[in-house]
Amino acid sequence: MVSGAMERAKEEKTIQMMKSKIREIGADKPKKIRKKISYWRGSEESRSNSGSLDGILEKLNRNKKVIVVAVVAFSGGFYVSHKLGF
Repeated sequence: MVSGAMERAKEEKTIQMMKSKIREIGADKPKKIRKKISYWRGSEESRSNSGSLDGILEKLNRNKKVIVVAVVAFSGGFYVSHKLGF
């Protein structure tokens, strides 16, 4: 019974240490972390910003390479299928 209480105390201490570490890491960039958390939770603010022109342009800029590869692959496939008569 004593060992169970000691294990529980050790677990609680570990949890408290983890929470304090998270707070330390989060103190560097609180606005970015809050924004990510609100986005994950689906807050109204993040939903209203996700459809804005700035949000769309930001997503396009982040994914330029993927978009270029997709367009080139689609165009190449379309060209080949057109030449083969499909």
